[in-house]
Amino acid sequence: MVPKVRFSSATPLCFESRAQYKAWREAAKISSHTTLHAGVCTDCTPEYQAQMKAERRCENPHVKFRTNQEGILVGYVDSYKTEDE
Repeated sequence: MVPKVRFSSATPLCFESRAQYKAWREAAKISSHTTLHAGVCTDCTPEYQAQMKAERRCENPHVKFRTNQEGILVGYVDSYKTEDE
């Protein structure tokens, strides 16, 4: 399923640079956790989301957070079921 987050450009505004975003994408390829239909927002945190909202750089403020089965705090899109539910 396609992530249910949208961005205004090829590099999400919450990243400092295209290089930083490319590094995240490479790390995501080897990550063991699912993206919970939230793409890059899966790895966000409530604190960083609040900072990005304050800076008007959060493009997906509907993303919420919870602890997954591995005990890791992850961002997710509320309206989609995941395989761990």
